[in-house]
Amino acid sequence: MVYKRQEGFRFVFDPPINGIYKVMKINNVEISSSYEVMSIIDISPKGAKLEIDLDFLYSNTTISIAFKLNKKGIHLTGQTVWKKGYAGRVFYGIKFNENSYSETELLKEIKSYSKLMRKN
Repeated sequence: MVYKRQEGFRFVFDPPINGIYKVMKINNVEISSSYEVMSIIDISPKGAKLEIDLDFLYSNTTISIAFKLNKKGIHLTGQTVWKKGYAGRVFYGIKFNENSYSETELLKEIKSYSKLMRKN
């Protein structure tokens, strides 16, 4: 599946920020898994690029992610839309489920974080 995002805004974390993820469903079947560590490479109001150590089938997979931005805990769920391997690392693109978060609040936190990073 080729996925071309249609967004005008994407914030790249330099360095990436850490968080946790959990695989919730594969092919619409709920599974039992534990939270594992991941890194967020970039984020937009509608999705994110993640680096995850686990190489899993990405098609039709729902994951939950959690991380802190500006000392605020953020929890999102989404569908994996692409997977790429590079130099022994595995990257996934996820599209956030619209009912799992407030796009306005997420954008506000990203902008706040960006301003804070420019000051440092």
